[in-house]
Amino acid sequence: MTLTLPQDFRVRHPTLEDVGIVVGLFTICQQAEFGVAEITEADALAIWQTPEVDVARDIWLIFSQDDQLVAYLQLGHEKPLRMQIIMKVHPDYDNLGLQAFLLERAEERARTLIPDLRADARVTLQTSCSRSNQVYRQFIEQAGFVHVRSDWRMEIVMDEPPPAPVWPDGIALHPFTLDMARAVYAADQEGFNDHWGFTPMDFETFEYWFISTPGFDPTLWFLPFEGEQIAGAAFCECREDIAWVNSLSVLRPWRRKGLGLALLHHAFGEFYRRGYHRADLYVDSQNLTGATRLYERAGMHIVRHFDKYEKELRPGIELSVQSLAD
Repeated sequence: MTLTLPQDFRVRHPTLEDVGIVVGLFTICQQAEFGVAEITEADALAIWQTPEVDVARDIWLIFSQDDQLVAYLQLGHEKPLRMQIIMKVHPDYDNLGLQAFLLERAEERARTLIPDLRADARVTLQTSCSRSNQVYRQFIEQAGFVHVRSDWRMEIVMDEPPPAPVWPDGIALHPFTLDMARAVYAADQEGFNDHWGFTPMDFETFEYWFISTPGFDPTLWFLPFEGEQIAGAAFCECREDIAWVNSLSVLRPWRRKGLGLALLHHAFGEFYRRGYHRADLYVDSQNLTGATRLYERAGMHIVRHFDKYEKELRPGIELSVQSLAD
């Protein structure tokens, strides 16, 4: 069944000139959902201009009768076996069924990509829903998505300097330099290999999202070494009034020795020194490496809860590889 839009509503793909109105829609939706907006035009352009996004085929905009942008859909397929939906619908228009129309478009597009993937691999369509967004939850469940996992956004507010890091014996921090990029990338991939649904990222994608981004600050990349070996990594960033731990990993031989906690305390201390007294990160709530317990020990608490939903598009073997074409 092909769903249609309400009368006089129209849908089209965006151009880069639409970034301002898209950020405006996201701002309205985030304020309604969370009480604060945290997206910029630079954020949106970074997503749209990544090599994995085809703006003319992977993003849809819906406009109302008075030409107001009221809904946004993006299908991400940088991880082609687990394609991702991002959707925003203006709260004044969330009872018109626009979500169902867009979910249908996303699935149609996703299915066109399946023939290029490895024939025996399982392919899914995934999306995330905050605990407060019951309207979207209803639509995705009606469309056949099932809850498979949850993520937390965790935060610490520092009213005083955090504890000094206690480094395991033999560990020393090294500053990041660009000639280390491939070695650090390899260590980061190894550090996340045990995580649920992990799909390796190629170096070019890693470089785009972590190094080429405007927020990249090499002095906020903390790299513990034991001798010549990288033991882990914390990639951090300061944005407006919030400091972020964008990625934190400890490689297997150095786990359960206090290295993760030392990295956090070191990062928090640097944030505090720079005048940032609030730090956030995202984590899989069922992380097998014990990350959630680590963050709680460091003084962080949950501030937002997101549920991951999944719809199987093709049954098969569950794979975690980046290159999936036959």
